[in-house]
Amino acid sequence: MKFSRVVPLTVAIIVGSAQSVLALDECLLGTWNADISELVRQMEEGQPSIPVQLDIADFSGSVTVTISDDMRYEMLTQDFVMKQNVDGTEVVMQMNGDNVGTIDGKDGTISIVTETFDVTTIVEMSGQQIVLPPRPQEAGPEPFTGTYSCTDTELTLLLTLADLDPNVPPPLLPHRWTK
Repeated sequence: MKFSRVVPLTVAIIVGSAQSVLALDECLLGTWNADISELVRQMEEGQPSIPVQLDIADFSGSVTVTISDDMRYEMLTQDFVMKQNVDGTEVVMQMNGDNVGTIDGKDGTISIVTETFDVTTIVEMSGQQIVLPPRPQEAGPEPFTGTYSCTDTELTLLLTLADLDPNVPPPLLPHRWTK
């Protein structure tokens, strides 16, 4: 066999093998809509990281995530508004922006690395407005890891930070997503 035939064949085998190892579970691909009511329920039930009991009066907006076959994701938060009562005072929180990164998911195990975090949060309380700009330090090399299950129309995610103490609660992220 001539060298000119061996090299393309070798490259094809290596590339084909790499693609099969790096391929995402097909059911993850596409654009998913977060179950915002579930996120609100999680917040109302309380988390050790939230020091006060929340009484959420109203919420609206959307959170979507698009997962592509090049192992990239983009999560978009649009006009997510939550009105809540904290110790008898109405607090309105609004979030807008996106975060982008890489994703690896196969056989029920998932890993997500955020590369850019560009979500602005505005909190209004007692006539005051506080703007919390995006915090680039929230993005970083430490991945969220966890498990998932999915069909063509439903996705369930259970994530934690890879290096978190097991006694630390998982991030507040909707578990249920639909297409």
